Amino acid sequence: MDYIISPNWNSWLIAFLVINLIHFLGTWKLYILAGRKAWEAAIPLYNVWVLLDIIKRSKKWMLILFIPIVAPLMFAILWVETARSFGKRDLIHALLCIFTLGFYLYYLNYIEKPAYTGPEERVENLIASLLYAIILATIVHTFVIQPYTIPTSSMEKTLLVGDFLFVSKLNYGSRVPVTPVGIPFTQSSFFGKRSYVDKIRLPYFRFPSFEKVKKNDIVVFNYPMDPENLALDRKTPYVKRCVGLPGETVEIKDGIVFTDGKEEVLPGDAQRQFNYEVYTGGQPLNVEMLLEELKYLSADDVKYGALGDQPVYLFEGLTEEQATVLSKYPSVQKIIKSRPDPKLATGVAYNEDGSINEENSVMPLDKGYTSFNLGPLQIPKKGDVIIPSKENYYLYKDLLERSEGKTVVKTANGYTIDGKSGPYTLSQDYYYMMGDNRDMSLDGRFFGFVGENHILGKPVFIWMSWFNMFSDGKANAPSKWKANWERFFTVPNNGEPNKTSYLWIGVLFLVWFFGWDFFKKK
Repeated sequence: MDYIISPNWNSWLIAFLVINLIHFLGTWKLYILAGRKAWEAAIPLYNVWVLLDIIKRSKKWMLILFIPIVAPLMFAILWVETARSFGKRDLIHALLCIFTLGFYLYYLNYIEKPAYTGPEERVENLIASLLYAIILATIVHTFVIQPYTIPTSSMEKTLLVGDFLFVSKLNYGSRVPVTPVGIPFTQSSFFGKRSYVDKIRLPYFRFPSFEKVKKNDIVVFNYPMDPENLALDRKTPYVKRCVGLPGETVEIKDGIVFTDGKEEVLPGDAQRQFNYEVYTGGQPLNVEMLLEELKYLSADDVKYGALGDQPVYLFEGLTEEQATVLSKYPSVQKIIKSRPDPKLATGVAYNEDGSINEENSVMPLDKGYTSFNLGPLQIPKKGDVIIPSKENYYLYKDLLERSEGKTVVKTANGYTIDGKSGPYTLSQDYYYMMGDNRDMSLDGRFFGFVGENHILGKPVFIWMSWFNMFSDGKANAPSKWKANWERFFTVPNNGEPNKTSYLWIGVLFLVWFFGWDFFKKK
């Protein structure tokens, strides 16, 4: 199945011709009223050049019409500016242009036939100002930097639940959107409906980068196995740590990562966490006190239940240091890492109908690996040659389909790639991503290798952080949000365990900005 990168050029050509036909039918008389020829409204691209001359706007605007996501907004500006050049300068006319998707110009073209007045002296109205602001913000959002929020605990101690991030798209190279037609500032949906046109796609392209992904970098990427969105740029964004680089051999032993036989060395601001079972012999633990002493632990992560015939607390995400502190509590009898029976933990999950649930199964499916004991696996790199066989079908199937855009069909002797059984050379590098909270992270153990084309950006700034933001309605969870001030305006991904807050700089900037505006008006 072709998941990602094949553009439908026929769809592009048809859409281009249809848009030009609609423009010609709705504006040719307006061109004549402006002193131009009717045929000039029919020639693709040239008609835009002429229209910009009619509305007295810079010819540089044509470049914006070729920027993905932004182009539809540019159409709206052209509709509004055209109406204003024919005397329709009130807010109501601008709204009519936008909410009729430009067909208000048909009314002007065929029924009213207003005189050409030319553009008035440039005093921007509210609609135009908003559209310009949206265009600028969309360009920044698409190609430069994008805000994200951390909703889960897979990167706890480094990135916390409730952190608001700025993610730079320049560091690893900005991608041109594969699906260029969509609603700005949305990922894949808008009020429960798809927010982009999936049928119109561009080929994958990435601009030159400032740096390569390095070992232990925290990386934002698109979830390769997203079941709802097949287009590369619309897959759900994930954030994990890169624990394995192209060409390295990765192995996991009891949750500890080894690359090329060497145990991982995490940076100073990273801490591995695991699930722990805490036995108290039925004595209660003061959960609120634990939340205070074992900092950043969410109340919802402490669960009380029973394993066998003995009551037990399950802590989802303790560091070894926290586990040591907890083991010294008078009421704690025993504390152990939570691990299923290795004889039962095959790492393969099943759906209710008995089929394999690939999203929640440890990859590759046929090796019997578990989430805490896996490998060794060699991480693919650009130029590696894959020779299809039964032994590597599950290792490469998803990679070939979801990252290389190939059709894989299983056969008696192995599989074919785009109908061919011969060798295939990989077109890009791959990485192995994992969360620091090892037992509470959906990562490379489950979705395999992450292709370079899935990499979205690098977290560079935390501008806000809140405790309990995603704990509403959860058992034992505090009901009120609480600002985590020490994380405001801090820099993640730098290896420093003690983060420096630059909040005071932000406050000074706001005071200066609003103060200057106040005194200027005075």
